Amino acid sequence: MKKRICLAGILTTVLLIQGCSEGSNDRDVGESFSSSKTEKVAQSSSSKSTSSASNSSTSSSSTASIDDAVGTSSSSVSSQNGNTATDTVLHSLELTVEKSELAENNETLLTVNGSYSNGEKHRFIENINWQISRPGIVEIRNGRLIAKKEGTTTIRAKVDGKLSSPKTITVYKVVHGHRLPPEPDPKINNSTLLGIDSNNNGVRDDVERWIYTRYDKHFPCKMVEVNITIPATGKMITGYKRICEDHKVPYHQIVREIAMQGARAAQIIIQEPDRARETREVFARAYNCASYFDTWAKYEHEPILFDEDTERDYSIVGKEFDSIQFNTARRSGAYAKYNFALSGGVYGSPGSNFQYRQQCDFNVTKLLRENP
Repeated sequence: MKKRICLAGILTTVLLIQGCSEGSNDRDVGESFSSSKTEKVAQSSSSKSTSSASNSSTSSSSTASIDDAVGTSSSSVSSQNGNTATDTVLHSLELTVEKSELAENNETLLTVNGSYSNGEKHRFIENINWQISRPGIVEIRNGRLIAKKEGTTTIRAKVDGKLSSPKTITVYKVVHGHRLPPEPDPKINNSTLLGIDSNNNGVRDDVERWIYTRYDKHFPCKMVEVNITIPATGKMITGYKRICEDHKVPYHQIVREIAMQGARAAQIIIQEPDRARETREVFARAYNCASYFDTWAKYEHEPILFDEDTERDYSIVGKEFDSIQFNTARRSGAYAKYNFALSGGVYGSPGSNFQYRQQCDFNVTKLLRENP
């Protein structure tokens, strides 16, 4: 008899609990799907279910969505709707460089996009591991590549074990608006008569770099007439003194143009030194152009700033130029052969200052107007 009472009490308690729960709403459920590198993840919520007076069954649904995430890496996301799971995995990585060639101290934009196994694409802006083959040449900061030093390097982006294809970056030097060719390998450059001319402008790369470096800036000097007293006799004579400015100034663009003209001519005459009497005109024109600005331009009110020094060879196409241009035994030998072929000949020179000026192969008037 006691056992029956106990069971009846338990049954009454269960029915009472069910009666209290009937008619109440189910609790809302929200879940967030994210990784430490995912920027946006939408929450899912279950729909509310209510019971009807006719004891209809309750129903609920759950949805989950993931927005495109800027700054994500790969993510593996499962939705608990209907106890099914779908994984999204980073499939490949693509690196895009806005400019692959840029001057020192310039910068360009980098873009990294990932393709996922479900066909979606996402752009990454953080949590990217950058690989740079020669770090001193470029620097990457906040999605931008900064050119630091002349040279060539390769870069790759890496996200969650996925590597992009390498991109080659070339950083070049600009002097007075002129892009210099890369520094050639001396062994390769000096192994042939004409050397390396990577930009095909008729001037050997190492000579072109020397011209724009040598004639970049200088301390302008000039020779001034002074009176000198000889101590022993007290007699006064006229002499010259070299006076230089205390700060550097840029050389006139014409100086570099003269040297470039001379370098182009030098490459021509050494190719066939036996034909010197036929090819001498091209080198003579370069020399006469230099002579105009060395000597005659000031009388035509077209002076440009030179280092005037009567005690040294200061011609642009002179001894210093020759030592750079004809810097190997083969080149100097060809130049010597060229000069020997000219020996014994009689050659004319321009008859007027204006004719000297006409020997320049660049637009003198334009350069004087642009750089007075």
